[in-house]
Amino acid sequence: MLGAKTGDNKQDNVEFFFGPNPTSQKSQWATKRDSINSILRPGDELNHTIESEYGRLIIDMNFGGNSVNLEVELNKNAKIG
Repeated sequence: MLGAKTGDNKQDNVEFFFGPNPTSQKSQWATKRDSINSILRPGDELNHTIESEYGRLIIDMNFGGNSVNLEVELNKNAKIG
């Protein structure tokens, strides 16, 4: 899902996906924590770190007390002009 929402893990789109903007995906999930089918529930955490110099994204997730760390390779956006 991250790749589809971010255009194959483009760094600026990943930053928006996890960002504090109310329309970011993470913010939308966070506002619906009390819904029956919510992605994030009360007590769950979803954090990220972007290591630009290495072109990778580290995702730290904690769902129901179970922690998972993922590493995703980022695609740099081409600048035209």
